[in-house]
Amino acid sequence: MYDKSFNIKESDLQNICDDQSWERGYDYYDTGMIINPVLVDDTLQARCTGSSAEEYIQKIQLSDKGIDSYDCSCPRGDFCKH
Repeated sequence: MYDKSFNIKESDLQNICDDQSWERGYDYYDTGMIINPVLVDDTLQARCTGSSAEEYIQKIQLSDKGIDSYDCSCPRGDFCKH
């Protein structure tokens, strides 16, 4: 089985979002609101419960150079607090 590793640092994520999204997203992570993060091939995906009861799906496309793209199914989309 081929095991591809990615060298992603916390600072890589922090650099692509605004301060408020970073702080709120970190709180979501810290309080267990990020559900079932899984790496499928080159895509890291998870679900997150938001402030409403709705769950959102996040996807981050990775490469050996870092983060290629990202998206969230919430109304904001892009790289948000989820």
